Amino acid sequence: MDILAMPMGLAGEVNHLLKEHNLSAPVMEVRRKGRSTWAFFCTPRDMDHGNETARTLAIYGVEHFGQDARVPLPPSPASSGCSLRWVEEPTQAPLPLWAAVASCALQAIRR
Repeated sequence: MDILAMPMGLAGEVNHLLKEHNLSAPVMEVRRKGRSTWAFFCTPRDMDHGNETARTLAIYGVEHFGQDARVPLPPSPASSGCSLRWVEEPTQAPLPLWAAVASCALQAIRR
């Protein structure tokens, strides 16, 4: 499983576009002081493809966490003001392809 993490504004549009294509992804919001990041859970990216897409998305604040990556989660909300919440809870549906989430992100950026 991979994660594409992005700023909340862009993420809301990506989530909308996924739904327009009858896709859904588990999405977790990470709130930190004054900002919010949404993490989309998806299938692993094919390492032979998508390098250019990943570089383009990075310009817009999208981070890719691969299968073996450690995802930095905030410390306890009680001690730091950081919190986690599900925007879209996991279901029995298969995870969307990394390419589908990335494509929706590119489409949202171009709007």
